[in-house]
Amino acid sequence: MNRRHVTMLPAACSSAAPLPDIPIGDGASRKRLFDARRLIEAAMARQAARSIDDAHLAKLKDALEANRQAIGDHRLFMQTDIEFHRILFQISGNPVFGSVHAVVVSWLMKCWGEIDRDEVTERLAFQGHAKVSDAVAQGDPDAAERAMNQHLSASWSIWAGQFRQH
Repeated sequence: MNRRHVTMLPAACSSAAPLPDIPIGDGASRKRLFDARRLIEAAMARQAARSIDDAHLAKLKDALEANRQAIGDHRLFMQTDIEFHRILFQISGNPVFGSVHAVVVSWLMKCWGEIDRDEVTERLAFQGHAKVSDAVAQGDPDAAERAMNQHLSASWSIWAGQFRQH
């Protein structure tokens, strides 16, 4: 599949809509992208808390543990970070959300290369993941949404500070 197009209708209709080309070079564009991410991911955390089952809970816990163990290995930490969030999208059971996650990650990858990571920022991210995971496991949609918003707000604070330095 062409990564610039997402099929919006069945193949018989052969209609595709181009993905928007998100400019990421300026702070305002990066903030808009991150705000969209926060809205989508908070909704996914909320939905995950509503529909979590034992199988998905085990996957989420495994992803969280992999994320914890990756602290200090920046490349691996990023992969486990992405996987943790991907599972939250997967829990809904709706494959459209998996596609949304892939698009969000592809846009974010344009920015992530500029982010300096260290064990302190990775520990903060892991702690945010742990709070989200706990709320989802408890089946508390409000707490899951709140935890995701707090996690991503903390991440944005770190990112925004670094973007201003570049």
